[in-house]
Amino acid sequence: MSDLGDTGMYLINDNTRVVIQHEPYAEDFEPDYLPVIRIGNSIYGTTADDLGEGGWSGATETALSEAIERWSTDPSDRDWRLVERYMSAFYAVSELHTYYSGSYWYVSADSDALSVYKSWVEGEVYTITAQRKVDRHTVAFDKATNEVLSEYVSEGWEEVETIGGYIGYDHAVSAAKVLFEENS
Repeated sequence: MSDLGDTGMYLINDNTRVVIQHEPYAEDFEPDYLPVIRIGNSIYGTTADDLGEGGWSGATETALSEAIERWSTDPSDRDWRLVERYMSAFYAVSELHTYYSGSYWYVSADSDALSVYKSWVEGEVYTITAQRKVDRHTVAFDKATNEVLSEYVSEGWEEVETIGGYIGYDHAVSAAKVLFEENS
């Protein structure tokens, strides 16, 4: 696989290529499988919203949300240690991973889940497209005499398959390699 520069395109061989396109404003990400809680602060207090249905036990998730709201704290606050100690003592959560997006704090006991969510928040979303080289034959002829006036062949690329929603560049590159294997 050879990198063609910053275009995001990867040439695989003479007849097949995979294009990786950056889609920074992809909105259709549904993090239902990621155990991530979003913390928001307003004049009415601190809220903790569960963004995913997987990874947490129901009691752990509820306890973390309630602790955040009870102590009205986020990771930038000195009282955050109360949440960490509480979760460690009563729910065996050894470490809470945090990320601040500039607007919200995100918290998870799973660093990989938080990394995926962070990549999406920061616009690290990609679409990959497999393409095949095709020859286009163009013939111009005189309608009255059916005489061929000119004929030429041009090369181009035809889309074979497009798949979007890859979060993180490394994930997109791995998927591009698989897509190539399937289409070559």
